[in-house]
This record gives sequence, C-alpha cells and structure tokens, in this order.
Amino acid sequence: MQEVCATYQISEDDLLEGQVSHAGKLYRVGQVAGAILIAVGFAGILVIRPMNYGPVIPLLAGLFLMFRLRLVTRLSFGRDFAGKGNVDVRVTSSGIALRTTNVTADLSWSAFERFVESKHLVILYGQSNIFHLVPKRAFSADDLSMLHQVLEENLGAKSAKFNRKVSPQMFVFLAVLAFVSILLTMVVVKSMR
Repeated sequence: MQEVCATYQISEDDLLEGQVSHAGKLYRVGQVAGAILIAVGFAGILVIRPMNYGPVIPLLAGLFLMFRLRLVTRLSFGRDFAGKGNVDVRVTSSGIALRTTNVTADLSWSAFERFVESKHLVILYGQSNIFHLVPKRAFSADDLSMLHQVLEENLGAKSAKFNRKVSPQMFVFLAVLAFVSILLTMVVVKSMR
C-alpha cells in the first residue's frame, strides 16, 4: 500500500491561491471589470469640472472588485488559520487522514468529488464549494510524484469528468455587473455635460 505523509501550515498566500483557483473565471472577470470601473472613475475625475462625486462610485466599485478576494482571504485567514498549528496529512490508496490540534479526520476517497492543482497547491474538493488545501512544498519530489499517482488512481476519473460550467449565479452576477457598469457610465457621461 502506498503511503505519503507530510506536515505543513497553511499560509495566507496558500489560502489566496486556493480561493483564486476555486473562483476560476469569475475571479478574472471581476479583475477585468474592476479595472474598467477604476478607469471610468479616474476618467470622470479628470474630465468633470466642477468636480462632483459621480466618478467616485465606479472608482470604489472597481477597487472593491479588484481587492475583494484578497480582503476576504485576509479576514478568513486571521479567523480560521492563523496560529492554528500544523496539519499532519497521511495519504494512502484507501483515503486521507488529516490531523490538527483540534481535528482528526480519516476520509475515504469516496468522500471527495475531485482534486485540482494550482501552481503551489493540491486542492481536494469534498463538495463543490468545500475544499482542503495541501501545499506542494510539504512534499519531497518523490512524495509529490507518489501523491499525484494516488490522486489520479482514486480521483482522476472524477476530476476529468468535472466540467467547469458557468453557473446560473455567474450569469446573474455578469448581468448585474453589466447593468451597473452601464448605469455608472451614464452617470459619468451625464455629469460631464
């Protein structure tokens, strides 16, 4: 039976990378929309005379979209991860065992939907929005190779079938974002006259 063990701590950068990876396209759309709104806000500030507060609205909305995930991650890390100690993980062909100072969990592979890899993490999904982060830095090259093999054997087919479809919530978000962007542009243009 193959077994891979590691001990690690989750860093704030790990959590941010996991959140960005989980958000996927939505994160990138938010970044682009935020940049556009910031540009509209700055353009309004430079063009509108006498100065009024109309351009501040898209500027603030853009800043929110650009930095929301980082702020939420910082707050979440401070609440849920900072100072919580080490995580011990043992991965075998039958499942994964996680141990912290407060939690002990022995989970079979059937408890997981899939896994995803980012640059520095292996992300194990128990449900579509619940995941566990395993930093690659915790493993030697040989152990990381063995981890990949165990994950592929047990979750590879599930992970391959997972098609990241655009959810209805994403369509609603994009529609609201487009509507708000049009309204804000109209306010800026109207205040320029």
